[in-house]
Amino acid sequence: MVHLGNYLGAIKNWVALQDLYETFFFIVDLHAITLPYDAPELSKATRSTAAIYLACGIDSSKASIFVQSHVRAHIELMWLLSSSTPIGWLNKMIQFKEKSRKAGNENVGVALLTYPVLMASDILLYQSDLVPVGEDQTQHLELTREISERVNNLYGGRKWKKLGG
Repeated sequence: MVHLGNYLGAIKNWVALQDLYETFFFIVDLHAITLPYDAPELSKATRSTAAIYLACGIDSSKASIFVQSHVRAHIELMWLLSSSTPIGWLNKMIQFKEKSRKAGNENVGVALLTYPVLMASDILLYQSDLVPVGEDQTQHLELTREISERVNNLYGGRKWKKLGG
């Protein structure tokens, strides 16, 4: 759910960014299901979030606004990136450690562990130059860079061409 802190810390800045960049604002419903959720409530929150974005000044004539799960490429790229992401990298993520400790390790789904790979796919899918995130997401941003470098090293350039790509 969007709150005043979201507005002051993020959305207010996004409104200014839409005049400077090609911007993509999406409601991250796939990220929202990394912990237990109520499906009707998630659907309601998704619509509410879109309305709040618009009410706060995100202009659909300047920016793309959409629901993450409506673009299959997010999950498809996540799957491909997951195949090249060492699990040790994910086990180091502070948010995963904190949230799984709170929920109890036996009750935590794999989606919480792979959340940063989904975030990487969100970023890389749109070849983003600027990703305004809060302090709690900087580790995930760094992981995105590492995943991208790893995939490029494994499959990019000459290696990719030799493999027939």
